[in-house]
Amino acid sequence: MTAVLRFEKRNFADKMTTDGILWGIDNGGLIRLKKHNERDEINMRMEIRSKRSENIDPTLSKHNIYFRKMSLDEIEEIKNTPHRPNGAGAFEMAFDFQDLTEEERKSFDVMKHKELIEGYLAAVGITQRFKILSFVYHADEKNPHFHAVFSGIDKTTGKFGINDYFNPKIEGDIERDKDGNVIYLIENRGKRKGLPMLDEQGNKIPKRKTVRKNGIQKLQDRWGKYLATTKSGYSHKKTFTSVLNFSKGVWRRFDENTKQRVYLVREAERERMKALKEGDIEAVEEIAAFMRSEVIEILQIAQEIQDDIAIERKSTRDQILKPKHQ
Repeated sequence: MTAVLRFEKRNFADKMTTDGILWGIDNGGLIRLKKHNERDEINMRMEIRSKRSENIDPTLSKHNIYFRKMSLDEIEEIKNTPHRPNGAGAFEMAFDFQDLTEEERKSFDVMKHKELIEGYLAAVGITQRFKILSFVYHADEKNPHFHAVFSGIDKTTGKFGINDYFNPKIEGDIERDKDGNVIYLIENRGKRKGLPMLDEQGNKIPKRKTVRKNGIQKLQDRWGKYLATTKSGYSHKKTFTSVLNFSKGVWRRFDENTKQRVYLVREAERERMKALKEGDIEAVEEIAAFMRSEVIEILQIAQEIQDDIAIERKSTRDQILKPKHQ
């Protein structure tokens, strides 16, 4: 079973996407999101990015649960708080529970999963820093899932702090000029104005690029560890064996040793899932490391076979299309 976490910022300004315009908060974006998540007005463009292709079955919408609805006053508070025109004013997290059997889907315990999500949000400190505006459960799509929408106003500062919290600025690589020479920080006041800035040892201080840390990946990793430590039975990534689906043409050309390696990986996947359910993190990581190396080598063998098949097909096609001599 897989529990996928998705994260998306909601900006004040409109944003152009491949699906068209994604309305910004200043242009009614949060109101549209509220109506869509609460099923007052279905608008698939407001779905979190990687879920926009899914279809909603209105006959199942009666099973949705709206634990908390976003109010218009809360939306106005966000709009009225000083902000940059192109900044982010809110963010949404979706928790999608996939790869369930028909029986698992029928017996899906909504409250148990709600508590799982709430525990994670508290563990990573999100609910302590940001106000939750909306929390809903949807049962009318392919997989049971939850949407949590948060205000981007940091409770500790009263200012918007999405980027500073999830993507803080950190020092990157040393800056260099076009000739590859190191660029140093320069004093801009005092007796040493215009001279290189020095550290406590008297060494010139290199100028470094400022970059944003990928906090979203850290969020994903912590979700995976939380699922394991709580013995939820879920993994936050697709199983290794999901990439080991080969065409009949490729499978027939595998030698017996390669086929046995595929069987071994599939067996190891079952052991990994068992260890995951038991909360044995050390065993999970050990099995995963073994599977990773095996999967890479098996995929390389499969790619070589696919390349051979492509060459053979091209040769056959060329022979067929080759002009016949009179």
